[in-house]
Amino acid sequence: MKPKNLTALILGVLFVAAFHASASFAQQRPQIHITYSENMYAAIAVVAIEKGYLAAQGLDVKHASEGTATEVLEALVGGSTDFGVASTSRIMAMASKKLPVKAIALNAYGFTGSVVVSRKDETTKSMADLKGKNIGVQLATGTYAVWARYLKTRSLSTKDFTVKNTNNPLIPAAMESGSVDAAVTWEPSPSRMVAKGIGRVLLGPDALAGPANSPYPFFLITSSKLIEQKPEVVQKVVNAWAQSLKYIRENPDDVARIMQESMKKMRGISLKLDDVRKDVYLTKYDRLAIGDVDIKDTEEIARVFYEEGRMKSVPNIRSVIDNRFAEKAQPK
Repeated sequence: MKPKNLTALILGVLFVAAFHASASFAQQRPQIHITYSENMYAAIAVVAIEKGYLAAQGLDVKHASEGTATEVLEALVGGSTDFGVASTSRIMAMASKKLPVKAIALNAYGFTGSVVVSRKDETTKSMADLKGKNIGVQLATGTYAVWARYLKTRSLSTKDFTVKNTNNPLIPAAMESGSVDAAVTWEPSPSRMVAKGIGRVLLGPDALAGPANSPYPFFLITSSKLIEQKPEVVQKVVNAWAQSLKYIRENPDDVARIMQESMKKMRGISLKLDDVRKDVYLTKYDRLAIGDVDIKDTEEIARVFYEEGRMKSVPNIRSVIDNRFAEKAQPK
């Protein structure tokens, strides 16, 4: 055989071997599904996917879908997803219904809700000035509960207002039409209303959450079955979460750009980069393990719903917390 032909044959054999080795490796990579709501709390998941942190852990992210918080939990219970991002309301549901789902890490924390009044309203200076007026807010949400807790610190209650249950994405339209006098809503709605000249912020996130002592945590959740059967996969995901947290802390402006693009894809809304940057800075990404302060805040939110008759009791939140993976997390 001629040298040229021999060289070509050797290269061909090496190529085929490399191809099969690569295919074999790809087949061995665990596939995971992640589901998260269409809001800024999806930042850790989005960054972990875009920056390749999950892939670096040897994981194949087959599908990262967007949905409502309820759909995230339903997908986990039903087995159509492996991991999800959950609000305090979903943690409460997990504990009260004793669902086979655990919170395995802190996704992020930080309240982004505000009280917004009409731009035409130049006289209102406090919630007391709004007594008896129509307030748009999405009931049975953590934002509603923090607002209710804030009102208590001012010797007020939700009964002092005419509360109109309004889905959060519809609040800007309700404000613009004048069907509500004010609204309790979370980002990006406040920024959008201010930018459009519809409203002005009466009480910002710190003004509401501060008196209520609410860190407002979000959680990474997974099924109890996956924890039992594939703990190594769970650990890899939490490792990637730790790496994503680190990147967000060190590169908030780039994350704002990433989330600006992501919100456009997820919800079809165009946000100003400065508004997205503000949201990124409002949210904290400096802890991974779920702390006592997060558990207590979730219990206090549940207490609001219990006192209003929306829950039969305050559930045992600690029963659905599993910090083992967060405490061992080692970003690759």
